[in-house]
Amino acid sequence: MRKQIIDAIKEVAAEQNINIPMFESNFSKPLKEIGIDSISSISMIVGIEQKLGVRVPDDHLPKITSVNLLIEEFQKLLKK
Repeated sequence: MRKQIIDAIKEVAAEQNINIPMFESNFSKPLKEIGIDSISSISMIVGIEQKLGVRVPDDHLPKITSVNLLIEEFQKLLKK
């Protein structure tokens, strides 16, 4: 499931021209630190939601501050 989510992140980032350094060593860094601003992160999350067919609750969005937390959130949603 993790690979499916990472693939979705890569696809959406490419479609939206968002440059994410997709290395495990960067996954714990804050999104801002790897060049993703808040507007880009919301846009990316919406794209991933569409690809994976799930919806992140609005109150969870502020908690998604790294690629790892993004992956974890989608893992929780896909397990439901």
